[in-house]
Amino acid sequence: QIKYLLPDAKIQQDEICFVHKGLVPAETDHTHQKLNLKNHFCLVDHDLKGAPRGVISLLGVKYTTARHVATKIVGLISRKCGRQLGSHRTEIKFKGDRNIIDFQSFIEEKSRNNQFNLEEATVRHLALNFGRDYDSIEKLISENIELRNRIPGSDEAIIAELLFCVKNERVCRLSDLLIRRTDIGSLKKPKMETVEFCASLLAKEMEWNETRRSEEINALNAFYDGMI
Repeated sequence: QIKYLLPDAKIQQDEICFVHKGLVPAETDHTHQKLNLKNHFCLVDHDLKGAPRGVISLLGVKYTTARHVATKIVGLISRKCGRQLGSHRTEIKFKGDRNIIDFQSFIEEKSRNNQFNLEEATVRHLALNFGRDYDSIEKLISENIELRNRIPGSDEAIIAELLFCVKNERVCRLSDLLIRRTDIGSLKKPKMETVEFCASLLAKEMEWNETRRSEEINALNAFYDGMI
């Protein structure tokens, strides 16, 4: 597919470092012979189809429309229960006073008030990934200046963000930290020095023994090996 779309790029298989894959909802056409990917969520009130009252099914399709879909199904349930709900606060603002109206201005503000002399790439990285929690990461650095140092093997991520995630984002596995709580390993497999460092930090914070630390590294490697 890549070669078809970008023939001049001459991309080879060994140049592909990471692939996102998974099951996508699909449906057959009227002939029942051709599969088409669904591009819209499906919300079914089974009460209208003779099924037991109160049964509702939802088939989601896109992560990006999850909030919109949640609004639809909560609205349907409230109508069936005869209850009137108030307006949805998250439609207009985040919980608490955490809105960033102009993100570029937010990044520029953090660059101007760069009290710990973080590199520009790191400032932008923290702003994009943590938003208002940037201040919490700075607080960790103020308590231990060594936390401003970059993670080995990374051009922008710093130690403080790892500790912030461990303390505030319910990190349980090494894969949680590198793939789901930060973007260190979201696009490609991190360098081994990065993996080793993060595994050691987690082992210290979560009191893992060496066996558990090794198991976490092996599980992370298995995740990436299964992506190609």
